[in-house]
Amino acid sequence: MLVAKSVTLSTKDLVRAVIETNSHLWVAVGSSITRVDPTVRVCARACVFVVICSLVTCLLTQALVQTLAEVDSFSAHSGSITSMVLVGNQVWSASEDCSIVLWDVKGAKQVAKIVHNPTAPCAVLALKKVGNSIWSGGADKSIVIWDTTVRMVQPRSLHRNLAD
Repeated sequence: MLVAKSVTLSTKDLVRAVIETNSHLWVAVGSSITRVDPTVRVCARACVFVVICSLVTCLLTQALVQTLAEVDSFSAHSGSITSMVLVGNQVWSASEDCSIVLWDVKGAKQVAKIVHNPTAPCAVLALKKVGNSIWSGGADKSIVIWDTTVRMVQPRSLHRNLAD
């Protein structure tokens, strides 16, 4: 008999980002990412979940994660993850530690780790896919536009001190 490992979060855990790839849900809690298989139920009871999102954070009820099978859990950030976005065959995660980590979707292996703004490190608050680029917004009111069409991800432009 196959026994699946379940993910258990208390209702006080803050889920900051949830994204869906072809085969898994990626759930960011604190500085870790947990991949769960939405097709494998750990228990037979009904699964009802609610996601409540504000501009920066999402709260996920305990029912969703407790009834789904954990595939694996991993981290490359030292601060809490603030945002995730799917870019082709990669997941990008942003963190309060000033970094953006690129993950391979299939193996969940770290592909690269980049700094949002090397001239003034700050927490990365948001990621947004816009065409062939990713926009990262920092706590220092900067936006970096990353070119995703090149092999080595590099900033296309940096905009500082944007008005409130």
